[in-house]
Amino acid sequence: MINPITALHQCKNGALLSDHRQTQLTRLSDEIARVMQAEGLATSPEEVLQKALQVAKATAENHSSMNRDVHFKRRSEIDFITGYLISRAEFHDIAVPENRALYHAIKDLEQSYDNA
Repeated sequence: MINPITALHQCKNGALLSDHRQTQLTRLSDEIARVMQAEGLATSPEEVLQKALQVAKATAENHSSMNRDVHFKRRSEIDFITGYLISRAEFHDIAVPENRALYHAIKDLEQSYDNA
């Protein structure tokens, strides 16, 4: 969840620690945890959120690779990260609207490179 959010907002990883990102991170964590649980992994939304926040804090001054891809108008790894999560969610018939919105926002940005 760190990569697409930081790519979309062109911010460093540490920006995800701000209060105004918590609602989105919580919704994403809920969706991700449901898919992980359906895949047989023992986790919770709280655990997913805490891991993401730990990574954001530990790498606060970094730009994610997807952030750099979007910044330099390159194709990103969105299909292999969020796209994969969405495909597994579809397999298990789990709705992941927050992840879909992020996925499509990044894909729209990538599409704009071709039209520029």
